[in-house]
Amino acid sequence: MGMVRIALVLASAFFTAEGAKKFRLRAHHAGHSPREPIHPFSVPNEFTQIHMLISAFQDGDRCANTINRALDKARYPDRLSFNVFQAIGPRDVACLEEFRSKLLPKLCSEQSMDCEAATLARIHVWTIPLKEAKGPAHQRGLLSERAILPGQDSMCLSTDSHMSFVDAWDDLLIQDWTSTNNEFAVLTAYPLATSNANFAGTKAHINLCGYFLEEDLPRGVHATTLLNQGKQPKPTLTMNWAAGQSFSRCHAEKNVPVDKELRWLFTGEEVDRAVRLWTHGYDLYNPSINAVLHNYTKPNQHFWDYYSDVRDAEEDLSGTRIRALLTGQKVIGGFGTFGLGNQRTLEEYVTWSHTNLGGNWDEYLKLHKLTPNIPDGASDPDTNPKFCESLERHPVRDAESLAKSALIK
Repeated sequence: MGMVRIALVLASAFFTAEGAKKFRLRAHHAGHSPREPIHPFSVPNEFTQIHMLISAFQDGDRCANTINRALDKARYPDRLSFNVFQAIGPRDVACLEEFRSKLLPKLCSEQSMDCEAATLARIHVWTIPLKEAKGPAHQRGLLSERAILPGQDSMCLSTDSHMSFVDAWDDLLIQDWTSTNNEFAVLTAYPLATSNANFAGTKAHINLCGYFLEEDLPRGVHATTLLNQGKQPKPTLTMNWAAGQSFSRCHAEKNVPVDKELRWLFTGEEVDRAVRLWTHGYDLYNPSINAVLHNYTKPNQHFWDYYSDVRDAEEDLSGTRIRALLTGQKVIGGFGTFGLGNQRTLEEYVTWSHTNLGGNWDEYLKLHKLTPNIPDGASDPDTNPKFCESLERHPVRDAESLAKSALIK
């Protein structure tokens, strides 16, 4: 996935978590315009559930600390639940046991007697042997199909297993999401590094705008930290989806699950989810705050060390699969629930975002006289903030069917 580079640029902003206390339920009204976002069916409040999805390869100690920090820093920790999928070896630290034995007693030391039991009841964990872990997309996909996500109006936060959080992060994220006035908003960006925590909270936000080609597959550019000053900005539309931070209604996780068939795929996971969410009618936004932070040190990518007789063939199939999706082609057996949506088209995505998705899309851009958002041939480029600031929401095909899709159970 990506890292965040610090480039301090002034942007408008002022924010307070106190405003998150003022949520009220809003009635759902029929008669939606394809050109306008569908307003939230209900406005989240302090009772709104937040379900976290955490994928970990080994990393048990940092995974346990991620759960602990999320609970400790939340304004309303009782509304949090956790879905954890960990690839683990016989000598590795188990995320849940590490949390239960070393962190939970202190967390609950000044709480009610049932605090420990009640907290553990909201943590759901699945494990697989290390040799069965086949890359981040595959593992997130396995979590996606198992995750327990109750509540029609619940929110979901998908992250990595080595995260930190600012005070009242749950309120801050919910208020930021609510400011889009869009039931189908997905807040996503590479999280701020924990080493840059002095820019956390409401002081700055991350801009992630654009892809460059790596072996003819789109990879997210380096993100930039923009300082907030003055009036609070709102989340900005983007064409990117970032695996390290994705916050939305949980119907997004159900309607557009991570593709578990993308085994051994690194570059391509994020653009796969981006185009699928967008064509299903979801709108991607960079958050206007830094509520979630990421520890980018010592990333564990030892899943590459586990070689099997079928790995080369599986890796080739994944490459064929993602390239087929990005060029509108079919694959043997079809994409199933992991295909494109019918609310928008790939052509509309490329035209709207000026993005070269590889294959023959460069010819399409030239034919339609569209200047690529990120210049062709750019190596490891930075984000293009001005382009995303100019984006306007693209209409959907059928707003009524989009609204009904939020009712998935």
